[in-house]
Amino acid sequence: MGPFRHQSLGSVSLVFTGALVLALSFFSVSLWEFSRTEADDRARIVQLAEAFVGQYAEEHSDGMPLPAAFRRMGLETFLQARLGNTSHAPVTVRVPGRPGAELGLTEPLVHVAEEIDRIAGSRDASIHEELRVEDWRVIGRSIFPTFARSEVCVSCHNKELGADHYAVGDVMGAFVVESDLTSYVVRGLGYAGVAFGLLLFGYQMLANREHRRTRAIVELEGQVKLERQQREAEAHSNFVLSHDSLTGLARRSVFMDRLKELCAGDVETAFFIALLDLDEFKTINDTMGHDAGDALLVAVGTRLKQISVEGGGLAARLGGDEFAMIIPQSATYPSMHALGSRLVEFIGCQVTHNGCAIQPSSSVGLCVCVPGRIHDISGLLKHTDAALYTAKNGGKNQFCQFNENILQDLKRRSLITSALPQAIKRDELNVVFQPKVCLSSSVPVEFETLARWNLNSKSVCPSEFVRIAEETGNILDLDLATLMNGARFAVRASSQTGASV
Repeated sequence: MGPFRHQSLGSVSLVFTGALVLALSFFSVSLWEFSRTEADDRARIVQLAEAFVGQYAEEHSDGMPLPAAFRRMGLETFLQARLGNTSHAPVTVRVPGRPGAELGLTEPLVHVAEEIDRIAGSRDASIHEELRVEDWRVIGRSIFPTFARSEVCVSCHNKELGADHYAVGDVMGAFVVESDLTSYVVRGLGYAGVAFGLLLFGYQMLANREHRRTRAIVELEGQVKLERQQREAEAHSNFVLSHDSLTGLARRSVFMDRLKELCAGDVETAFFIALLDLDEFKTINDTMGHDAGDALLVAVGTRLKQISVEGGGLAARLGGDEFAMIIPQSATYPSMHALGSRLVEFIGCQVTHNGCAIQPSSSVGLCVCVPGRIHDISGLLKHTDAALYTAKNGGKNQFCQFNENILQDLKRRSLITSALPQAIKRDELNVVFQPKVCLSSSVPVEFETLARWNLNSKSVCPSEFVRIAEETGNILDLDLATLMNGARFAVRASSQTGASV
């Protein structure tokens, strides 16, 4: 397509047609204006010649008829005065008579002779204009009717014609004034061609600019769209990586990052940390199926998300049936008690799955982080977990706030947990025997072994260290040590009392 290679065929056709129409319009308007000017000029020539001839006839002919040749001579006189003006087209004049009643010049063009005859028949006094192409020339023509103005003129013509052809007021012929517009038309077509080329060039420049602008816009839109898609993909990927696929809650990593930000930043208000564990969740999975367990987790996640939105905080799923929350202290949740009550009550609402009702319950541990203090994240979570542990041991379906008693118990548990493995290795656990005596003979028959442990010269209750041994996995070592000590003591006791072992 050459210069139009960047445009579609429809665009090229539209540009070409538009330029052609404008160029032809320019040519048509200019030709019409020039032909109208030439027609006015031809009319003035005839009017001046008529006035001159009429004035001459009144002053000099003394009522004698004025030949048509004199009229032509008057016209030629005014035409001579116009020859030097190159802004006008060349003009020729002839004065033919009425067809069939001519005296002298006969009109050579058939259609002009017919027009003169029509004018004569209707006595039409108006000037008739036409623009025609004849013999490869563009001709502007004006036909002015001539009338018999006096009885002398009428009688003279009738006498020459040998018949009564005319009466006063009849059309006797016409002034036919022609302008040769060929050179102007050729020049106008050249100008129109130049205008057409300039328009095409202008259209092409505009089209190229619009094409570049459109291409830049398209490229920019494509880039923006691509960047938006990339951001959306990254956001979706980050969301998938940072949020639980089942409940839609944040994962542990997001929860920890938020907690680090709050502890490292200058927070103006206190915030609460809550750890939540569903009670008897394994039983629900075992009895109703894992799909019921999943439905319960989804329902709990939705409720926790609602509470986090209410309090302007964050809810996360740590794994399994374990959840965590960070809630700023506010008018909605002014205290740990308010938050804990809301959690236990809301989580305890019934859940329906496949027509079956599930009555969930939860244990919640709560801890507060006060502004202006440097907090250890692991310590905060340990305190909250200790509160959760206390809530579970207290009967479940309740919440517990971390306090000084739990802190002391936590320290005690930490001390026992760290010292118990060494105590087992060092054989520091003692066995106390509870004898079983036959009532009839008052003779001991058996001994019940009970483990005892002194830590830092203070006795540790078995309910404390046995439970910790079970949680830490040291229970097997504890049982073995107790059995060995009990066996040794039983042998000594049997040799002294004679009781069976």
